[in-house]
Amino acid sequence: MPDSVARFVADLARERPPGNLFNQYAIEVPGLDRPGGAATRCDNLRAYLEPRIGVRLALIGEAPSAHGARFSGIAFTAERSLPPSRRTSADGLTKDGFAEHSATVLRGAMEAAGMDPASVVLWNAMPFHPARADDPLRNRRPTAEELALGRRWLDRFLVLLQPGLVVGLGQSSRRVLPAGTLVLRHPANGGKPGLQAGLMGLALEFGLRR
Repeated sequence: MPDSVARFVADLARERPPGNLFNQYAIEVPGLDRPGGAATRCDNLRAYLEPRIGVRLALIGEAPSAHGARFSGIAFTAERSLPPSRRTSADGLTKDGFAEHSATVLRGAMEAAGMDPASVVLWNAMPFHPARADDPLRNRRPTAEELALGRRWLDRFLVLLQPGLVVGLGQSSRRVLPAGTLVLRHPANGGKPGLQAGLMGLALEFGLRR
């Protein structure tokens, strides 16, 4: 049976990853998530991916961040950027939903490069949040074993979305993408200048400007 975005998201929600990987599409934590938050994140991801099948560019990052896809369901997307009805953090946890630095930097760099966000699909080398054992709202780097799990989902994602060009962001993406794939600077940890320059060059070389 041919794959579909709906089936892909439903299968994500059925995955039970090992260790401290948090499946934000399946689980809600009292005090952190609104009731029904996992289902809302699935809805957000479906609505984001469905119009992007066959887009010109896929940008692949590391993993969902505690203040980004952990609550929005969409890679490099701050919860605060969504309408209030699509946010999933518990009431009172943060005002107006979480902001996410890497999301702000990446989307600003895309805008500066003249890229149309609708022509780009964002994803991660690992689709589940690698939470720290001592704090569920902090991030850690995915392990090699976790990235092996992420590679299976990434392979399926790329077959389903069929982007024209695939580019990594940061070293974790380099570890799961085929050898020779272009990898740009990740937006975190002072990566803004390198990322902006990389995206501008990419947009000019491959005609990705609006």
